[in-house]
Amino acid sequence: MKVTVRSMNGREFGSIALKKHAKVRDILERLRKVDENLPPTQFLVLAREDGTELSPAVGMHDAALDDADQLTLIVLATPSLVLTSSDDGSAGVWDAKTGMCIRWLQTHGDAVLSARFC
Repeated sequence: MKVTVRSMNGREFGSIALKKHAKVRDILERLRKVDENLPPTQFLVLAREDGTELSPAVGMHDAALDDADQLTLIVLATPSLVLTSSDDGSAGVWDAKTGMCIRWLQTHGDAVLSARFC
């Protein structure tokens, strides 16, 4: 069985030959070998032409994929910053890649129960 994989911008990664018992995660792993600049597989999603997302654990047969099906590779945004909150009234901005604190924010004496980027 062969499936063709394209990115959302139309870039074709090519046709990938697979065995019937292969899983969607096998396609993702093969794509990473084709393009080493892709992020880790947990940030990659394959979708059918109708936009239906395919779970990495699903087999080709179970997903009802046929020879020559077209799949779209979706790269999920990888967060570069992480925001944390604390019961001591502070919040922190962290670099997700290095784990380093970029900025520590002291707000007030009350607990900061949640935080988000706007």
